[in-house]
Formats: sequence, C-alpha cells, structure tokens
Amino acid sequence: MKKLKTLERVEFAQNGIRSEGFEELFDSFKENPKLRIINVQDNTIKSSAKVLIEILPNLKNLRVLNINDSLLGNKLSVKLFEAVKELEKLKTIECDYNEIEEAEFQEKIFDCLLN
Repeated sequence: MKKLKTLERVEFAQNGIRSEGFEELFDSFKENPKLRIINVQDNTIKSSAKVLIEILPNLKNLRVLNINDSLLGNKLSVKLFEAVKELEKLKTIECDYNEIEEAEFQEKIFDCLLN
C-alpha cells in the first residue's frame, strides 16, 4: 500500500482484517494525502486505531470517515474526534456502535463537534 500514493477512497467494510493489517493500512494513509473516503466499518480496529488517530490530522482532503461498529470504546472515540476537529473538508463521520457508554466521554465528543 505504501507504493500507492494517489488513493482517494479506501473501503474495507466487514473484512475481519486483524489489528496488524489495519496498522499497516492506516500507516499507508500517510502516503495518500488525497484520501477523501475511509470506510472500515464493522471491523475490530480498537488496538490499531491509535495509528489512524495519529495520521488523521494530515488527511486534509478527507470528507467521509466511517468507523461504525469498530469497538473503539470511550477513550479512543474521544481521541478520534479530537483528531478530526481541524479537518475542514470532513462532512460525515459515522461512528455508531462503538461502545461510547459513559456520559463524560459522550460530552467530550459533543464538545469536539461543537467547538
């Protein structure tokens, strides 16, 4: 994937890819600043989400991020929303079924969206 530098859309929905595979995939996004759509819904990306969160602020052309049903949990979900705050072209974040259960973390996410 690192040799590909012109990707605009990446969709790996419901694939059962292991964490190591997602770490490699997310790391390859550094080489693809033109990415507009990322769809990794219905995969357990929890432990590899840190790599995604790290590179997200560099994806200035990102318009759609679908991480539905990825089991991020409270803390990783907040970190993800903090990472995308500055992405001016981002229009859609799909983040259903990520086990964001505690009100404290839900409020932090809403703060990211509103500020």
